[in-house]
Amino acid sequence: MSIKIKIAGEDAGESEKIPQATIKLDIRKTLDGNLIVQDHPYIDIIINSKSSKVLVLSKIAMDDRTYYTQNKFFDFLYKRGVIDPGTIQAGNIYSSMECVIPQKMDNGPDPVEVLLLSIHLFLELEKPSFEYEERLKQSQDEEVVNPDTENSTELGEVPHNARKGSMSTSDFSQHYALSYLGEQKKKR
Repeated sequence: MSIKIKIAGEDAGESEKIPQATIKLDIRKTLDGNLIVQDHPYIDIIINSKSSKVLVLSKIAMDDRTYYTQNKFFDFLYKRGVIDPGTIQAGNIYSSMECVIPQKMDNGPDPVEVLLLSIHLFLELEKPSFEYEERLKQSQDEEVVNPDTENSTELGEVPHNARKGSMSTSDFSQHYALSYLGEQKKKR
C-alpha cells in the first residue's frame, strides 16, 4: 500500500506545490485511519492523527534494546520539536510508550507530515546499526555452519575415553552412594 501526501496551495487557484522531500517507508493504514510504520526491527510506530498521539510498540518481547530504542526515538523527536516532551509516558499496552503530537498552527506544516519525515530521518540514522547487527548475525551463523580448519576437527581426530566429563553414567551419583552407606552404618 502506498500513501501519497499532498499539500494543496492556500488559494484555490494556486497550482500544486512541488514536494520538498520524498520519503519511502513501510506504512500500513488501519481501518480507523491510523498509520503503522513497520521499518524498524524492534519497534512499530503507530500514528493516531485523530487523538494526536504517537504510540510505539515492541515487535519482540520487552528487553533492554526495545526500551533503549523507544527512548532514543522519543528523544530524537523531542530535540527536533516534533512532540511535546511532557507527554511522553508508558502506554496502556505492555512495553509500549506514547506521546502527544502538537496541534497544527495557523499557516504551519501538517504535524503528521512532519512526524513522518522525522521518522524517516530517525530510521536513516539507525540504518547502519541494523546492517551491522545483520552482518554480525550472518557471520556468527557462518562460523557455526562452516568453521575454518583451525576451529574444527575431522571425525575421528578427537580421542575417545571410556569416561568423559563430570557426569556419571550410573543411576546413582557418588553423593547418593555415600549417603546410602552412612544410613547403613546408623542402622547397625
